[in-house]
Amino acid sequence: MKKMFVFLLVLVTALSLFAGGASESAGPTAEKPLVLRYAHMNPASSPNGLQATYFADRIAERTGGAIKIELFPASQLGSITEMAEAVSMGSIAMHHNTYGGLQPLLNDLGLFDTPYLYRDVDHLLKATDPEISPALKELNQKLIDTRGVRILYSFY
Repeated sequence: MKKMFVFLLVLVTALSLFAGGASESAGPTAEKPLVLRYAHMNPASSPNGLQATYFADRIAERTGGAIKIELFPASQLGSITEMAEAVSMGSIAMHHNTYGGLQPLLNDLGLFDTPYLYRDVDHLLKATDPEISPALKELNQKLIDTRGVRILYSFY
């Protein structure tokens, strides 16, 4: 079965970047953009790598260049567990990962990577959607409260 990937964002880091600025600046601009690091384990040319590039391009386009996403594909910044820890510490702003890769941050998340747990892809996507899965909603809130990391969405 193909691995599920989870896109992570550290809200604490993003909020501190916006909230901790100097009073003379109203926020990031195209001349001095807010730069966020997005690391992942896939080759840049893979479907997941292309998704990351698309995301970075759309953010730059929709913010007029005020936010720039720096991509670090192919595990340049560490293993999946090291990158998950780096998101938790704030040195990487976002990352996509497997639920098993998130297990060091919150042990119960590893259960979502159990082989043959899901009947089909539709069941998998419903069970791992942090907006509709009661179990994942609860674990996501625990992840936010304990590690400052939020699961935004799942994809297959």
